[in-house]
Amino acid sequence: MAVLTSHVSGMINRVEEGDDPKIFIQSPTLDILFERRDQIKTEIETTEEGIIVVQTSDDLEVVKALHTHAAEVTDMANRGMQAVHESMMKRENH
Repeated sequence: MAVLTSHVSGMINRVEEGDDPKIFIQSPTLDILFERRDQIKTEIETTEEGIIVVQTSDDLEVVKALHTHAAEVTDMANRGMQAVHESMMKRENH
């Protein structure tokens, strides 16, 4: 849980600063989030059970990307690297 919480808060900071790591396993949804980072409002709450992130935007494309990325992160939190590998395979086959 500590690793996940640290990763989430670290990535939110990277997005806010525009520090896109552009690693090969990175979700394509992050591209628009980095490009339009000034359109995202983020609230973070750490709890005993993990981390709660609420992100909002008035930009509908950003909202769509936030929803998609939230589903990806949830899947990764639930299934670990298996979810990442499956996502990468889907991207390679398109």
